Amino acid sequence: MIEMIFIMGATKMTGYIGIAAFIIALVLTIKIGKVIFANSFGTFRAWAGAYVVLFAITFNIVIFIMGKVFGVGSDNSRNNMNEDYSHNDQYTQENLEANDYEYNEYYDEYDENYTDYYTDNSSEYTAEYEDESWNDMSEYILPYSDYEYVEQEQLKRLSKEELRIARNEIFARHGRIFHDNALRAYFESKSWYYPELEPDEFDSQMQNILNEVEKENVEMIKREEAKR
Repeated sequence: MIEMIFIMGATKMTGYIGIAAFIIALVLTIKIGKVIFANSFGTFRAWAGAYVVLFAITFNIVIFIMGKVFGVGSDNSRNNMNEDYSHNDQYTQENLEANDYEYNEYYDEYDENYTDYYTDNSSEYTAEYEDESWNDMSEYILPYSDYEYVEQEQLKRLSKEELRIARNEIFARHGRIFHDNALRAYFESKSWYYPELEPDEFDSQMQNILNEVEKENVEMIKREEAKR
């Protein structure tokens, strides 16, 4: 029953206006009830129920009147609220678009700078790498003899001394130390050479150190050396 009191008007009025409406309705209910219900009910329950119904009616009438006076809950109020909401929504949308534009502009500028930097440095790095790679490969007689089988035509173009260096080049890659002065001087002049293993130590482990390609290339070079 009490919920009926607030069905029509309670949600339309809040704050001081709602409290004022409640007090006014309560006072009017008491005054009107004394006139209408005087000596009409014999039980408290019937008397109380009648007053609740009267209060509900009075309260909603007061709310209706105050709503007209103060513009609370009216269509104008709702329109104003919708206009405020639309304005705020438009403001939020404009902010989002502005932020999105600023973000995209910043991202495009960053991406452009990054691309330029990467392209420039990539070119420099590639050129530097190619130079280093070429210089490194140029230090070998047979640059790929550690993982590619050498061909007979390659060996035919080499002198006997070059064949000797090419064969020992395979060993030098694994850090073999050379007691021969000419070989030692030659390989120590190469940037890739790191002497680590004494000849006896290397020779005793050579079969385990060299891979199959290197072993076959050593034999091919030996056979070509024997022909000279």
